[in-house]
Amino acid sequence: MLGSAAVAVVHVGVEFGWWPSPLPACLVPTAGGATVEDLMRSLAPTAAKPCDEPAYLIPGLPISMAQMNLLYALGLAAFIWRGAAARRG
Repeated sequence: MLGSAAVAVVHVGVEFGWWPSPLPACLVPTAGGATVEDLMRSLAPTAAKPCDEPAYLIPGLPISMAQMNLLYALGLAAFIWRGAAARRG
């Protein structure tokens, strides 16, 4: 659960612009000496949603899916930790 929370923190940071995405597919392509025709051919046939744009699941609730994942993962990790501590004591 803590690993899931870590991934959620990275995604939330990308959504808020705190750091760039570590995934190469989410980075803005550069021309790098390519012609305009080469760049046009490399474009996807349909527009993809940018990785740094939050995806809101519930209309009117300003919490993105990455933020909900973070809250869920941390809450479940706390629940598991508390259950494990109760079994020991």
